[in-house]
Amino acid sequence: MSNLTKQLFGVISQIKRNDNETTEIHLDCERLCIPCQKEISNGDSCTTNGVNLHVSLLSEVMKTNTVVDTVHIDAEILFMLDEMTCNDLFAAIGNLSNLSALDIHSTASKKVEIAWLTKALQKAMNLRSLRLCNIELVGSKEEFEQFNDALLVLSCSTLQKFISHQILLPTCYGLENLIVQALSKIPSQSSLEDIMIIPNGPSPSTGAIKSLCKISGLKRLSLNGFNFCQENLVGIAHALANPNSTLEYLNLSCNKLNDKDFLIIAYALELSSTNNTTKLTGLNLADNKLKHESGVALGKVLSINSTLKLLNVSGNKIGDEGGVAIAKSLFVNNSLEKLSLRHCSLGDDTLVSIAGSFHINKRLNKLNIKQNRRVKNMLSYQMLLEARKKSVTAREIVMDVRFPLEQTPEVKVNDYVLDMSKSKLNIRDSFYKRRSLVPLMSFIISAA
Repeated sequence: MSNLTKQLFGVISQIKRNDNETTEIHLDCERLCIPCQKEISNGDSCTTNGVNLHVSLLSEVMKTNTVVDTVHIDAEILFMLDEMTCNDLFAAIGNLSNLSALDIHSTASKKVEIAWLTKALQKAMNLRSLRLCNIELVGSKEEFEQFNDALLVLSCSTLQKFISHQILLPTCYGLENLIVQALSKIPSQSSLEDIMIIPNGPSPSTGAIKSLCKISGLKRLSLNGFNFCQENLVGIAHALANPNSTLEYLNLSCNKLNDKDFLIIAYALELSSTNNTTKLTGLNLADNKLKHESGVALGKVLSINSTLKLLNVSGNKIGDEGGVAIAKSLFVNNSLEKLSLRHCSLGDDTLVSIAGSFHINKRLNKLNIKQNRRVKNMLSYQMLLEARKKSVTAREIVMDVRFPLEQTPEVKVNDYVLDMSKSKLNIRDSFYKRRSLVPLMSFIISAA
């Protein structure tokens, strides 16, 4: 063993756990101080051997190390390893007695043999968090079935958090929705509390979505980038309306939902809010295709809901009709703390209504109203800022303002903003000259 290898072995062998801290191993080019894939692909056998030696050494250390509980792997590293080294690595990961979190990720959809991952999952009896991000899983149909079985066993025992972010799967076996299909087989009595799925394929079956929503004990569910049919949404609505539901956070952003789709969800929220059975504290509906009908429905829900603390409607054209409905609900809502209405086609009426609610509502402490270009009157911003200034609640407002040239921005803004050195200035001269406006000023107005 070379002196460098002995030195590296000695450093890693001395890993110790500190109180309330995790002990992590990161397998990536930067942390292992090895060249990138482009250099490897040029046929540098010495470098390739060096990568295999580094990882083999880490595998040996992990076999005898009992304190490591988190492993992060950049899939680019796996691309550089020979098959024997990869097998040893995942076997060593599975043998970590305290392993609680496994993260395999890539920036360019690198291939990962499903058999390697299955080997680690079959042995990791205490795994609580599994994250697979932007990788391509490859293998035979039988190997994928073994992966399903391993994931099922973990989900029924220790696994609490599962994240699948744009995983590429083979289409030849009909496995485009492998992840959702695997999770849909999980019995209702499961250890899973947090599921996040961002697909890289077609929408899953209605039955699969319904099965996900039936998992008892599920607290956080994020389903982003699906092309949901209404049957899928009915399954989610059933989970929300279920009086025994434990769901605390629901993320349905980037799903192309329209008003007709959302009204299914809104009815379930209204029902559970009326019966006081909902535990939902966070709802993310950002970047869908919601319009004023959805805004009105949300206002109705907020007026009777007593649990929701976070609502994100950003990127939906709910307009003033929807915005005013939400603003009016703030007069009676006593739970909402964070509200994002960024880029919602809001106008002056919404800002004036929100300003009015600040005199009564004592709970809302963060508001995002950036990129609402239909606000034409500077007085709307002034009313909002004045209401915030007089409010007994410390509030943070994220906004951008376009000042007409006949007004003086320095006077109007500095009355309310304490430290303008923190402002973000976005200047596009030609844009503002054409519209007789000075540069757009984006800033955060927070409590003193």
